[in-house]
Amino acid sequence: QLGVPCDTTKIAAYRDGPFAGTILTFYLTQAPAAADFIKAQLLKPLGGYMWINAAGLVTVNFFYPLAGAVAVGSFGPDTWVDIPEAGQANMVNTVQMQFDLDNSSANGTSNYLSSSTQEYAPSCALYGNLSSELTINADGVRSAFQGFFIAALTAILIFMRYGFKNLTFDSLSSGGTDPDSHLPTLLYEPGDIVSVTHSQ
Repeated sequence: QLGVPCDTTKIAAYRDGPFAGTILTFYLTQAPAAADFIKAQLLKPLGGYMWINAAGLVTVNFFYPLAGAVAVGSFGPDTWVDIPEAGQANMVNTVQMQFDLDNSSANGTSNYLSSSTQEYAPSCALYGNLSSELTINADGVRSAFQGFFIAALTAILIFMRYGFKNLTFDSLSSGGTDPDSHLPTLLYEPGDIVSVTHSQ
């Protein structure tokens, strides 16, 4: 409606695919800031984020992949001049989602009536007392509409990416100061699925 170019094909594929039948219920008393609302209340509780691709389209990614996703490219020994040095992603092994916001009437307390806390046992066992918690305040998630399932699913998807201090690559890690080693990566965008093979 605002004329913002969007990747409607991908958004519809998520709506009609992995999230078909997912219901979020909101009680709004005033217009929210659209971008913040979409990011915090629609995408984050479902394990997703919004970004702008190289075509200038607003699009989304979720930790839950679309069916039949295939690699758009491959990185291997002939692609990198140098072996990239990886950083370490921030660990998240505890996720708390608060939902069932009590704001449906004038007498509402504006408190969350339900909460689900998930711990990633393998990560907690490996790192002992070292834990990192992510809290998600999901105003539209309702226990009557699979709220506890949504909380558990989002948590396990986050654990699969961040539960073990997984590797991450910044803009310099794919080749350091050698321009030839990272030029091929310009063909790809954040969110693209690629295959990686290397003897080391």
